[in-house]
Order: sequence, then C-alpha cells, then structure tokens
Amino acid sequence: MYILEQAKEYIKNNRIKEAKIILKKMIEDGIYDKNIYLELGKCYLQTNKKKAIENIEKYIELGGEGIQIKVLLAKLYKDIDDIKKSRKILENENLNREGLIELFRINVIENQKDKGKKNITEIENRYGELLEIEEISKEYLKWAEYDALEELLKRNKSNLKEDKYQYYLYKIYKNENRLEDKIKKIRELKKFGIKYKKEVKEELIKESTENWYYDSDSILMIVDMLCSYIEDDDTDSDITEALSILLRKYVIKEEKKVKIIEILERYRKGSNKKRAGNIFLNEIEILEKKTVLKSRPRQLIVELTTKCNIRCLMCNVCLQKHSINNTILNFVKDNIPYLERIKWQGGEVFLYDKFDELVDLCVNNNVKQVIQTNGLLITKKMLKKLFSKNIHISFSIDSIIKDVYEDIRRGAKFENLMKVVNMFYNYKKIHKEFCYTLIMVVMSNNYKQIDSMIDFANKYGFQGVTFQKFMNYGRNDLLLNKEQKIEVINKIKDLRNKYVNGKISIQIHTSIPLEDNEYIEMNEYVEVKENNNCENFELKEEKSFNVEIDRKTNNICLDKNSSLFCMVPWTELCISASNTLQFGAGSKSFRTAGYKYNEIWNCKDLVHYRQNLVNNNLSLCTQLCRNREDDSNRIKLGLIM
Repeated sequence: MYILEQAKEYIKNNRIKEAKIILKKMIEDGIYDKNIYLELGKCYLQTNKKKAIENIEKYIELGGEGIQIKVLLAKLYKDIDDIKKSRKILENENLNREGLIELFRINVIENQKDKGKKNITEIENRYGELLEIEEISKEYLKWAEYDALEELLKRNKSNLKEDKYQYYLYKIYKNENRLEDKIKKIRELKKFGIKYKKEVKEELIKESTENWYYDSDSILMIVDMLCSYIEDDDTDSDITEALSILLRKYVIKEEKKVKIIEILERYRKGSNKKRAGNIFLNEIEILEKKTVLKSRPRQLIVELTTKCNIRCLMCNVCLQKHSINNTILNFVKDNIPYLERIKWQGGEVFLYDKFDELVDLCVNNNVKQVIQTNGLLITKKMLKKLFSKNIHISFSIDSIIKDVYEDIRRGAKFENLMKVVNMFYNYKKIHKEFCYTLIMVVMSNNYKQIDSMIDFANKYGFQGVTFQKFMNYGRNDLLLNKEQKIEVINKIKDLRNKYVNGKISIQIHTSIPLEDNEYIEMNEYVEVKENNNCENFELKEEKSFNVEIDRKTNNICLDKNSSLFCMVPWTELCISASNTLQFGAGSKSFRTAGYKYNEIWNCKDLVHYRQNLVNNNLSLCTQLCRNREDDSNRIKLGLIM
C-alpha cells in the first residue's frame, strides 16, 4: 500500500493531479481497496462535487465507516442543493459536533427555526461551548430570537472577538429598541475604529433625527456620542447636522437643557480644534438664546463681486460694480478656520482677483466649498484644480435651447456652455465621485423646459437640479401667471415622484412653494401678533415651530415659551459685494460701514435682529424664507445647507 500512501501525501501537499493519476491507475489495475475511493473523492472536493459524492459513496458501499465521512457526504449533497439527501444522512446518525452544526445549517436553509435551536442546545449540552457562535448569531438575528441569542453570547463570549461580541449585542438592542442599551453599545463599538463606523453612525443619526424621547436620559447619551464623533471629525456634516436637529427641533425641558449644556461645555473645553470647539459653543449659545455671540458663523454665503462676463435678463446684480472691501475680506479670512461650509457667488466668482487665495485658504482648513457660476470661464486646467480640492460646482443654466439660453444669458454662447458641460461629463466618467449640480430660474420664457432640464441633467451627469423662484426685480414680464404657476408646481411634483421612485436617481430641489399657488414676494414682511389664542392655532408642546399663519391677515401667533423660531442669525451670514449683510434669503440688509472686521458678527443690527427673535418679534423677517418648499424648516433650524 505504499502507492496509496504516496497518493495521500500528494493530496496533503495539494498535488491533486498527480494523486488522481496514481489512484485511477490503482483502480485500473484491479486494486479494490475502499480507501482508494475515499482519497479519490477528496481529490474532487473543490472541482467536481458530484464525482466526489460518487467516490465517497463507493467507499461506504465497500464497507467504509466513520461519522466524519458521513458528515462530509452530507455537506457535499448540501453544496449541490440536494437538501433532502443531506438531511437523511445526518438524521440517521449519532452526530458529533460537526454533524450537529451541519444539521443546524440544513435547518437554517429550510427555515426550521425550532429544529435549529434544538441542534444548538444539544451542542451546548454535550460539548459545553459553541465554537461557531458568530455563524449562529447571524441566524438567530434573522429569526428574531433576541433573548435566546443574548444568553448564547454571554455563555460563549470567550469564542468571539470583543468587537464581534459588542456588535451582536448592539444588533439585539437595536432590533428590540432598547434605546439606552443600544447607545451604550454604539459607544463600545466606536472604540474599534473604522470597522463599524458607517453602520453605527447611521443608527446614531437616525435616533438623533427621528425617534426621540426627550424626557429620558437617552438624549444625554446621544448628545455625548454625537459630540465625540464631531471631536473626531468636525468635517462630517451628517453628524453635526444630527446634533443640531436633536437640540433645535424640539423643546427640551430645562433640567435636560442644563445637563446638555454641561456636556457641550465639557467637549468645548477639551477640544483643540477651532471648528469643533465652535460647533459646541454655538449650540450652547443657541440653547441659551444668547444675542452677543462668542461663537463664530458656521456658514457664509459670500457674493464676492458683481463683475460678470454676461448680462442676464433676470439679474440686477451687475447694474452696479462692486466687490467686497478689505473689511469684509478680512472678516471672511478670519472666520474660515471655524466654518463648515462656504458658498461663493457673484457676478461671476472667477472674475474676483483674490478668489484663488480664498479657495486655497478654505482647502487648507477643510471647509466645504460651493461655487455658483455660469461655468463659461472654466478651463480644463481649472476643472482639474476644482476636482482636486473637492469643490462642488453649481451651474446656472436656465435653458437648453440655444436661442432661449442666449436670450436669457446675454453675451453667452450655448456652444461654449456645452464645451464646458461635456468637459465636466467626460471628467466624471473617470472620476465617479465628482459632483456638480445646476440651478434653473423658472420664468415665463422657460417654464415649459422643466422636463427637458431634468433629462439634460441626467444625460450629462449632474447630481441634482434646483428650480429657483424668480425674484421680481422690476421685470414683471418674466413672472409666471397663475396658470403657469400651477403648471410648474404640478410638473415638479410629477418629476419628483418619477425620479424618487424610479430607477434613475437625481435630486430635485426647489424654492417654489408646492402646496400653495400664491407666490410670496421678497418684500412682503411679517406683521407680528403676539396672541396665544389665535383661531386654528394648536400648540404642540414638543415642537419649536409652534406657529400658525393667518393667510387672510398675514399675522403670526407665537408661543412665548417656545424655542427660537429661526436659528439662522446664530449660524449663518450672507454677505453682498456691496458690503451689506443679510440673514438668509430676503431678510433686511444691514450696512457694515464703521465696523472693524472683528466686530461685524456682533454689530448692533445683527444683535438687534437676534434679540427680536428671542422676543418672538418677527417684524424683520419675510414670508419668503418660510414659504420656500425644500428649505424652509432646514433654514429656520439654521442647518448648514
């Protein structure tokens, strides 16, 4: 039998071809040793399971025995999906551990939960531990056997790595909605770094923004966890937004607010990062309704210059020539290390002589940048630079019909636009993560092109389209009439349904109110009526937006005990090229003359504006921002857009 031993040695050393030659030659020579068939079966385990079965069954037919061989045969039948034969073999044997696990797997395949649990119980009773606890844990989760799995994990902890042990407990607590236990496990999993970061971060955000019990201590645990994530990475907008929503969307009772502020203050003092420390301080000052702020703005929208390479029908920006002065320039530079996002706009931003310097300063401080541009000045070299610096480009395109485009954007050539668009699209084919969007101002001369604009965006790789309401700057001929407004509203709704639920995914945003056919113009300010007994006003204790608007009188009723109605003046500032300031779209403008750059954020007018909101006096606000379809609630929460 020396030759058989040689074949076994070949199999051991993975010299399968040579082993097969020897074994087949032995059979051809009339040597009918059952072990030849067993070894030949092993040769086919990886390449031909049916031949492996054929040879192992021949081995058994010739008197071969052994539970290990029967279990191997059952595995092979399972692998070729003959579950019935696999089960028959296993159920007729006095199984060892491996056999019981294999029978458990068969019961998993056939969704025989009770039989599978019985197999696991037998293994524990006979052998004392579960070496396959991770595999078993996955199936118990699918079966929703959370209590049983929790006990199994505790009894078999030594057979799992610590991170896996914590992870499966987290999954149990998540599925059972055991909020505090789940948050504790998220804290434990965070210690293991990147491996579980995405999944637990998504769960943390979900709890922060959707499922809150504000009277429980869970909110304190969540705040603490969010702060720890922000301290690790203060550029993660998903986490910073989750913290802001958690602290601003609902009214938090005073005793909880005090404890939350203590947590934020602890992280603020312990942070050596300007942006993270600013986020913590800003949330404290919003909770405390401070009006003179030590925190810096978290978002800037900066109109750098009114200089432009074209002259658009609907734009009055270029009527006067302005660029930001040195005071504003220094204000922007001074605040960049604290910013989460900045949007550059004009005019045309690429005509501002210090633009490259500002862009590089933001890149060096990891600030997210958005550039609003007509795109006509972008070269291939500029495109590569913008991509390398991870800058989001937002194109202003109001028509894809040459004559209409050139009539709206006078001085522009549609062919030049398409050269740039094609350049971006070809670049995105290589760099899939490259992101650019477009904005279309909807007017009487282009509103019929909403459908085609979406098709255009999808064809050329735009991630999203924003349909923007035309602000009337004395061009009544560009305003939509009532019928046109209704058509636009219905079309945007239809497109959203199509692209949200369809195979093609493209983001569709709009500043056009979709639930009201009345357009609100930017010069319509709010008349305030402090009256807690307004008709049709229902106070929802947990909401901060406890406001009812009377459409007939245009009055607003406010609950004086509510949270701030709008947090924008605490987080964001819009700066014009004429060196005036605004809070969001359509608010009153404030001059900066006479102020030093480090006094602007707390200048008299801005502090007064904040104080008005603290006092529930909205006389400086317009209806425009609260009637923007997509952004109204986000804007009022002061979220980074």
